[in-house]
Amino acid sequence: MVKKVFKKTTFTQKYENGCYRKLSWCCRKNHFNIEIIRSGLSWYILAHRTKDDTYWNSLWIKKRWNELEDAMDFVSKFDYEQLKSQL
Repeated sequence: MVKKVFKKTTFTQKYENGCYRKLSWCCRKNHFNIEIIRSGLSWYILAHRTKDDTYWNSLWIKKRWNELEDAMDFVSKFDYEQLKSQL
């Protein structure tokens, strides 16, 4: 298991090899389980809060990152209340 700490947030790498290969980095931030997912040549973010089954996806606001570190920086400052106003 590969771990990476970025701006005081610990990310764990996941690699799934099923029908299609999936590379992602996961963390927990502000009660959300957050996953940074590789899609093609870019990264997008999926966040889920199980308490009230709330989801947030960066693709809803047409946001992708070319660099993993940029996506990790965004996640380290993740604030759902501020982001939901953009939906």
